[in-house]
Formats: sequence, C-alpha cells, structure tokens
Amino acid sequence: MVLIQKIRSIRFISSCYNTKAGIEALIIRFLLNPYELPMIGATVIAFIELINEKKIKAV
Repeated sequence: MVLIQKIRSIRFISSCYNTKAGIEALIIRFLLNPYELPMIGATVIAFIELINEKKIKAV
C-alpha cells in the first residue's frame, strides 16, 4: 500500500516537471495495479459510444 502511494506521489510530482518520468511512473503503476487497464478500455469504449450517439442525433 505504501509503495502504491509513493508511486502516485512520484507520478504527480514528475508529471509537473518531467513528462518522461511521469510516463514511466504511470507504466510502473499499471504493472503493479492491473485492474486499471480494463477501466481505461471501458472509458475509451464509453467515449466512442458517446461520440456515435451524438453523430446519430445530429443526423
């Protein structure tokens, strides 16, 4: 638990100053917590569905 909190704080601090370090911390976080990868996929799918619904309503 402490390791995850440290990674989150590293990600926040590094994303403010260094994009490469922020991306590296994000990848490490995904490797340690695989449950977020499906959530990203679900978010992308929901976003695509929302765009499709708006296009259908516009027609």
